Amino acid sequence: MALDTSGDSLSVSILENKKIISKIYVKNKNFHSEKILSCTQDIIKNSGYELKNIDLFAVCNGPGSFTGIRVGMAFIKGMAFMLEKPCIGISSLLALAYQFKFSEQEIIYSCLYANQDEIYFNSYINKIEKNSLKIYQNQSDGFFKISELEKKAKNEEKKIIFVGNMAEVCYNKIAATCSNAHKFYDTNVDSDYIGQAAYDEYSSNDYLSKKLEANYIKSSRAEKI
Repeated sequence: MALDTSGDSLSVSILENKKIISKIYVKNKNFHSEKILSCTQDIIKNSGYELKNIDLFAVCNGPGSFTGIRVGMAFIKGMAFMLEKPCIGISSLLALAYQFKFSEQEIIYSCLYANQDEIYFNSYINKIEKNSLKIYQNQSDGFFKISELEKKAKNEEKKIIFVGNMAEVCYNKIAATCSNAHKFYDTNVDSDYIGQAAYDEYSSNDYLSKKLEANYIKSSRAEKI
């Protein structure tokens, strides 16, 4: 079971291996805590599975809405603890990269709105391993001004594909001075790809070396007061 509450929408998916079995998507900004239980109950009912049949839980751990991340993580960690099942946190930026199949000659720039001219950012490349493409991140998730990203893009040797809810803004800004700005896809984080990324981490045991915690990147105003 995979859950995303990091943005304006709430989505929850049940996957078997990486195949999507059932999904619920609700556009309900600021009401995640009121909808999360009913959505989870509904998707279990619709899928034909029982909650005890779920082998792995996955949740978007950020970056994104501070409140949304807290709500989603607390809920899914509670379910995993109750059932004594593993739980994996997946970056919203990685989930964006998972939405697109891209070649080794391309690089993904995942760009999410933070505030004004600032974005949450990471970049990803594909490498062929055992006859399949595997996604690798180039750095840790970061907090960038768009002007800083423009400087970074000019040093890239690969064609850049921009994804996320700030993809078009970043592309338009950077394409004016950077010839390898290739294309953009204005898209949002989705529980389907949280689940697929979590499955890959679980299959490779990569999750065992990671602590499940919120990936806020920067502190919220509420935490500073």
